[in-house]
Amino acid sequence: MNRMWLGAVAVLALVGCGGGGGGGRVLTEVDWVNGNAAPVSLDPGTSDCVQYGGSIPAGAQVVFDIYDDLGDNIDASVVAANAPCDGSSGAGLRSSTSLRGTLSGQTAPLAAGTYDLAVSCFNAYYPCQLTVDTFGYLY
Repeated sequence: MNRMWLGAVAVLALVGCGGGGGGGRVLTEVDWVNGNAAPVSLDPGTSDCVQYGGSIPAGAQVVFDIYDDLGDNIDASVVAANAPCDGSSGAGLRSSTSLRGTLSGQTAPLAAGTYDLAVSCFNAYYPCQLTVDTFGYLY
């Protein structure tokens, strides 16, 4: 009986009991921009692609961090390279009516392709002035 009990304990030790924590896949980040982007200025009421990305594999998630300390009213999102550069209509849409700090976004998994970071400026009078701190993807 003791040998059977020890054998069962040994099997559980090797296989594991299940039930805890998960073990999901660890994502790797690849950055096209990481803290070295030039400042961006957008006129009020305009949209533009402020960073051009590279190709991503199928299922990757595009990530971005935009820094602004002037209280700008912006939308930011990720758009396919062949789509209009409208920050209000892409994947991972993030909005701020008075951004002071970092606006971070992440898309859901996307199809393989090339993606850009688009920003729309909704200020009434003054240009939106920001910096793209991070733009890349997780896979």
